[in-house]
Amino acid sequence: MNKSIRFIGDCCFTGILVVVPVLLLALVLGEMFEAIHGLAGFVADSLPYDILPPIYERMLAAIFLIIACLFVVGLSARAGLLNKFFSNLEKQSLGRLQIYKLLKRLSYGVLGANNESAMKCCIYQEAKGRYQLAYLIEEGKYYSTIMLPFAPAAMSGPILMVEHANIQRVDIKMSEAMLVLNQMGEGMQALLDK
Repeated sequence: MNKSIRFIGDCCFTGILVVVPVLLLALVLGEMFEAIHGLAGFVADSLPYDILPPIYERMLAAIFLIIACLFVVGLSARAGLLNKFFSNLEKQSLGRLQIYKLLKRLSYGVLGANNESAMKCCIYQEAKGRYQLAYLIEEGKYYSTIMLPFAPAAMSGPILMVEHANIQRVDIKMSEAMLVLNQMGEGMQALLDK
């Protein structure tokens, strides 16, 4: 009985940890879009008449404001002005969710970003003379964690802990590896030869 109550409590607590950040993000995005909608009305009202039909003025002003906001925030983050602020904000909010960390590492790997946390491709030596493409998830002191992707489902497969000597890093982007796996291995030799 105690195990059942503890299990139910743990599930509810985990649900709260997942649902609350999502709801907060939805609330923040809702407020942001409301502010942009108000600013778009102001910008649209300040445009000279007869430039666009009234229906499109507010929509185009909103699109322009969203693009301008994204550009300014992106420029600031790239310039390092807000990089520390955004890094701390990310760590304190979404960075606490394991699924977010996994998706971020995966997206860095797929995009081929030069980031230490990005998932990388490697070749796993299963037995002498038998090799398989793998995704390097993390490296420990004695073992590495890898995923052996299935073909054609490039994002599913078993997770293994293997000795470092059994893997060899290769300079292949995850997006290229996924494409080869989706094509049932066709193009793998060309990838390894590059």
